[in-house]
Amino acid sequence: LNGFSVGKIDAEKHIEGFYDLTCPYSARGFPKIISLPKIYPSVRVTVYIWPQTWHTGTIALTKGVFAFHHFNSELVLDFINEIYQNRSSYTDEETAVKTPIQIWGELTRFKVFEASGIDAGEFINVANASSHSHPAVNNLKYHTKYGRQNSIHVSPTVMMNGLIDNKISSGWSVEKEWKEYLA
Repeated sequence: LNGFSVGKIDAEKHIEGFYDLTCPYSARGFPKIISLPKIYPSVRVTVYIWPQTWHTGTIALTKGVFAFHHFNSELVLDFINEIYQNRSSYTDEETAVKTPIQIWGELTRFKVFEASGIDAGEFINVANASSHSHPAVNNLKYHTKYGRQNSIHVSPTVMMNGLIDNKISSGWSVEKEWKEYLA
């Protein structure tokens, strides 16, 4: 796993985004960035989960995403989107009193999870894996190493064709700023 990608592999422009699952700016930008290849066929988007570790629940959510992906790679972007839609349940205040297993249990009640056919118990077991040889753990490590290698510090951060571009904003609309940027 190198990230969660949409768009043609040989697209002219490759956008890579680093997103924390509890960040309000990531929540605002994520649905827009993953929609770009549908509107602009010359674009490929790859998303990396970039947990900001000072957020109480972000590691549990991140491990939940990798566990979900372990069972169903086709719906993982929809699963991430549903996490963002329910972000108010995963603020620092909300997650300070929850265990990771409680958070994963809540994720199993998401609509996309229910539609995925994943067994809730197996999902929680994979999310709870700590073995360094487990794919879900390795994916978390890969996303972290890739972000560090590219000097990613904040979320969201976006790269265009391998270079960080700090002018890209989560507030950009697909129809205006992204259209101008990709022209």
